[in-house]
Amino acid sequence: MLNLSEQRKLLVQGEKRKYKSESSRQRSRKGALLASMKRVVSNMAGVVLEFLVKPGEKVSVDQDVVMLESMKMQIPIQSTVEGTVKTINVNEGDFVDDGDVLLEVE
Repeated sequence: MLNLSEQRKLLVQGEKRKYKSESSRQRSRKGALLASMKRVVSNMAGVVLEFLVKPGEKVSVDQDVVMLESMKMQIPIQSTVEGTVKTINVNEGDFVDDGDVLLEVE
C-alpha cells in the first residue's frame, strides 16, 4: 500500500510536534477534482429572488441563471460555465454572500 502523506516533525516553542503533510500527488488529485467541479457563485450579497434554471437543464456561459435582489435592485447572476445543472445549493428567499455557491454544473 502506498503511503501518500509524509510525517514531519516541527519544533514549536521548544516542543517537538508531529504533523502529516500532503504529498504532491494528493495535492494534484485534489486540484483535478476541484477543476472538474463547475460552480456558479454569487458575485454580491443579496436575497435569492428566483432561479431561472432547474436541475437537469443545460446552461451556457453568460446565461442568466439566478435573480438576486440587492439594495432594492434586481440583479441577474450569469453562469460562468457551460454544462447541465446538477444541484441548486440555496433556496429562493435565502440571503447569500459574495462568493457563495448558488448551483453546481457538470
